[in-house]
Amino acid sequence: MTLPVSMALTAGGDYDLINGTGAGPGPEQEETAVAEQGTRADTETAQPGARRRVTLTRDAILEAAMHLCSPSGGGVLTFSRLGRELGTDPTAVYRHFRDKDDLVLALTERLIDEALQLTTGSGLGHDQWREWLTLVARSVRSVHLARPALAVLGANRTTASPAETRSVEEIIAVLHRAGLPPVEAAECYRMLLDLTLAFVQSTAAFQILGRTRRPRTTRPGRSSTGCSRPRSSRCCTSARPG
Repeated sequence: MTLPVSMALTAGGDYDLINGTGAGPGPEQEETAVAEQGTRADTETAQPGARRRVTLTRDAILEAAMHLCSPSGGGVLTFSRLGRELGTDPTAVYRHFRDKDDLVLALTERLIDEALQLTTGSGLGHDQWREWLTLVARSVRSVHLARPALAVLGANRTTASPAETRSVEEIIAVLHRAGLPPVEAAECYRMLLDLTLAFVQSTAAFQILGRTRRPRTTRPGRSSTGCSRPRSSRCCTSARPG
């Protein structure tokens, strides 16, 4: 995800920022180059049998995926729905992303960028560390809950992206300037983001569950209590004295 825990503390008090995995050489680098340039994908027009050429770029895919993860976009992210949203064959997405996990990490990186923009444009100085950290938590929450489907998939992920590295170092630096030693600042960072992201992920899951739940129905001749006797029967009514 988003601002997840991305450091490993050692007994000596040192810690490494962003322990993630990067793309390997060879074909993956070629795929990245193709993604940067954009590719051409065939898509059907409104008239049967007619075809047109559209430019499919990495940014276009991410924008469409962000929309699908929001309530207004249906709140479900699949490659088939993504293909329909883009007006292209779903397999064209694989030219830019190896799989859905690769797509989720890229989307999560965008959420981190959005949260950083919210905190950067707040006007709060790092000396106002209480207000600043409160804003960080609220920003993380707001950008995730705007796309609950993505929050469920990516809130606990580490992207190892430059944006994530910057966010981690900035939060730890603020805590350090507030008076905490480096190791304690790193530990407080973990507690703050772990708590925030866990709350965000559970809230997003309940939001999705609330939209998908259907009212319970009963079969004809059976009461809502599950009893097959008529509603007038004493077993389906509250007990009364006498």
